[in-house]
Amino acid sequence: MSKMVELPDPPGDIITSLKLSPVYPNHLLATSIDGQIKLYDIRANTSLQVLNSTHGGILDSCFLVDSNRSFIGNSDGIISELDFINETCNKKIGKPHTNGIKSLISIDQNSLISGSWDKTFQKIDLRSPQVSEIYDLPGKVFAMDSSQDKNKIVIAMSKRLIHIYDPRFIDKPLQVRESGLRYQTRSIKCMPDNQGFVIASIEGKVAVEYFDLSNEVQSKKYAFKCHRSKDQTNTNIEQEIVSSVNSLCFGKENELFTGGSDCNVYLWNYHTKKRSRAFAFDKSVVYMNFNEKYNSLIIGCSDDSYKAIPYTSAGSKHSDSKIYIQSF
Repeated sequence: MSKMVELPDPPGDIITSLKLSPVYPNHLLATSIDGQIKLYDIRANTSLQVLNSTHGGILDSCFLVDSNRSFIGNSDGIISELDFINETCNKKIGKPHTNGIKSLISIDQNSLISGSWDKTFQKIDLRSPQVSEIYDLPGKVFAMDSSQDKNKIVIAMSKRLIHIYDPRFIDKPLQVRESGLRYQTRSIKCMPDNQGFVIASIEGKVAVEYFDLSNEVQSKKYAFKCHRSKDQTNTNIEQEIVSSVNSLCFGKENELFTGGSDCNVYLWNYHTKKRSRAFAFDKSVVYMNFNEKYNSLIIGCSDDSYKAIPYTSAGSKHSDSKIYIQSF
């Protein structure tokens, strides 16, 4: 039976990541833009620990592959390792970026990849965490992911650019592409079968793309509109309200979840190209993750109304974020 619960003690500010421990699948790491880090037990529906970053707002986090080691990337370009036993997050990893770290991913038990707004990405060998290589990019990193088999890294940037890398030869991209979407990328996720990736943008649109460059495979790629509604304020003119697609998440089999600033989550079969379910919330959906062990979707909702309010209203208090667990 489908069931939804709300986690207690949610972050006060905008949620920037929701990551699951590979070792303890009931442990959820949540970060927010105000520098807060929260660890939850989603099975017991309890908050376990709270840490606070001293290096600015947190933009992303990640767990190391097959490990309980966890890391955060900050708005001031610092990567830090979290230490919940000693309740600290001050251990710096790798070299600092000159701008915020938008994305962190792990590709194996020894490696961490950071992507930044400073138009670079960095590969860190955690066996020698102060020794790392930084590589230039043609645009700011907006989103990043790795394939399930860890054989490919996909980086989505400004100027609609997409680079695909082989982690073994990371100094040069395997492929350089232009996004099939016309506007800024918000999220990118690699398919569970390692065949391609899905990308979402601020224009209420999602594109399904494939790694194989043969004409036969490329003919399968497509894009679809979502998170759009009719404007009810003007009945004389037929207009659409287009909302940003902020988060993508794969479920089981052919399931794809999309979450948007229209406060909705939609469930799609991305092979048949059909929508099957919808879930409505009272705030923008800013981040999602799927827990395979417990067959549940984790939804982070935050008040991002600041994006649309007049400048004169800047500084007005936003409402607290919320985290929901939707079990199937």
